[in-house]
Amino acid sequence: MASTRRPSDGSNGKAEELQKKLRRAESDKKAYQDESNNTLRQQKLAITSLREENERLKEDLSMETKQSLVGSAIAGTEGLSRLQDQADSFTQKVEYEKKKIEDMEKELRDIQKK
Repeated sequence: MASTRRPSDGSNGKAEELQKKLRRAESDKKAYQDESNNTLRQQKLAITSLREENERLKEDLSMETKQSLVGSAIAGTEGLSRLQDQADSFTQKVEYEKKKIEDMEKELRDIQKK
């Protein structure tokens, strides 16, 4: 008679236990992969958000710099205009004083002629 070997209950129980451990390990691996993927997705979103904020801040800084330069140019123009007005005023005063001197010299000559 041919004998067929059947696994004993001990080895069958061991195989089932190993299969349970394998399923648990696969489940843990899947959970870890899902958690890792979620973490990566969140980090990518955070990076995208930070890049967008960085670009916005660069634009704000650029606008502030431009406004500052325009403000400086306006202030410089106003200062230059004020200085030009003062120069014109002094030029008029000098011309007035020259005219006064000419008139006084003419008066002096007229007096000396008499």
